[in-house]
Amino acid sequence: MEDHAPRIVRITKDPELNMFVNADVYQKPSCPQILELRPDNCIFFGNAEYTMEQLLSRLNEQRTPIKFLLLDFESIAFIDISGVDELFGLLDELKARKIEMAFLYVHLPVKKVLESTNFLYMVGQDRMLEKMGDAIAYLFERLDHDYCRKVCPYKLFHECSTVK
Repeated sequence: MEDHAPRIVRITKDPELNMFVNADVYQKPSCPQILELRPDNCIFFGNAEYTMEQLLSRLNEQRTPIKFLLLDFESIAFIDISGVDELFGLLDELKARKIEMAFLYVHLPVKKVLESTNFLYMVGQDRMLEKMGDAIAYLFERLDHDYCRKVCPYKLFHECSTVK
């Protein structure tokens, strides 16, 4: 696909820098249970299916028990009905895999589209998070803390030390 093909960026926390970074560029690990992805484009009829395929492709790369797909919509200024239809399909696929969906930084016009199509209701209003710290705190509470304690080699978030 040409210029309409969005880049899908994996975001993670770099505990040394104490900031969130492009995990692929900096070659940093992600939380084994939270995959944060940021599509860098609008989602519309011309690229919606491709965008969802790319999100699933990134999810399929993971070899850890992902519990949450956190979609960072900071770069999404626009979504049309085709985009929402594809999000519904992604939601169904995630449910089949027992992975939950959450959102971060959803702009008001996009949020209105998600509300008007009932998508927001299907995902849950509590899954639309406005700040990174709140998102991590919300998701961390819902992780498998035994996995954190016994298997996970990382301490990416402040919350990690509360269970290790």
